[in-house]
Amino acid sequence: MNLVWGSTLEGPSKRFALLALADRASDQGECSSLGVPTLCRKTGIKRSTMFGLLRDLEQQDRLIQREEQTRANGSRKASRIWINLPLLVTMQHGADEHSADEPANPFGVSAAHPAVQNPDDGSRTPVQELDGLTVQNLDGHRPDHGPLDPFSCSDTEKNPETDGRIEPSAEHKNLAVRIVDGLDLRQCGPSPKQIAQISGAVAEALARGVAAPTVAEYARQKAQEAQTVKYLIRAFAEQYLPATVVPTSPDRLPVCGQCDARPGDPIGLRQTTDAHGRAVKCPRCHPHAREVGQ
Repeated sequence: MNLVWGSTLEGPSKRFALLALADRASDQGECSSLGVPTLCRKTGIKRSTMFGLLRDLEQQDRLIQREEQTRANGSRKASRIWINLPLLVTMQHGADEHSADEPANPFGVSAAHPAVQNPDDGSRTPVQELDGLTVQNLDGHRPDHGPLDPFSCSDTEKNPETDGRIEPSAEHKNLAVRIVDGLDLRQCGPSPKQIAQISGAVAEALARGVAAPTVAEYARQKAQEAQTVKYLIRAFAEQYLPATVVPTSPDRLPVCGQCDARPGDPIGLRQTTDAHGRAVKCPRCHPHAREVGQ
């Protein structure tokens, strides 16, 4: 799985689909009896989209190979899928060399790679240190992306039609993807679209001249606190975007800290107790309570 996170594969949806395959793959890259419905449940991707992603991964990127399987009565069952691990290794940022006696897969090249293995005891491995900050990916292994260098916003231009927003450069967008890849977002369970939204918020912070180590450390801290993706995106907006860009609608009021809700909790949990011991909407931060003057 670490090979997928460290690869240069473009497109968050493709990477998410390949991650779901890698989660069920053997050391040789074999995924047996893993059907499209299972992949859709694991990733939240629509069935039609998943078919297209698998087709692109097989025909365009050459990263998987599918083998049709049939039952004894002649009916079809889930295809056997092989991940092209040798090609995936060549797509790494600083890929390691493989020994010649490793097990081979249908692509004819040795495929086993120690980076695919997770710690046996379930512990998290030491994280990578990048200019004084720490970044760690989902399975506990450090991503081999190289150092993160801060960028200035000198190569970005402000678009007056975006109400104070700055359009990040390609360098900022690529760097943001690398930062988000290193976050532990399992408790949020983000979809590929939400991952792209987080990357966009990080990229805009970089485009405003904030140093990459500072942005990455802030993202790591907020990812540990966040229960939802919306909270993480909101945190970046409040920290790095001007007041004209940050949404100010009542349903986006921050948690007051005096009710039962915590940052990232649903709006409905913003409750407190009245004089009669009944649970009521918090008058300080619940949008509906503020609207009706409760």
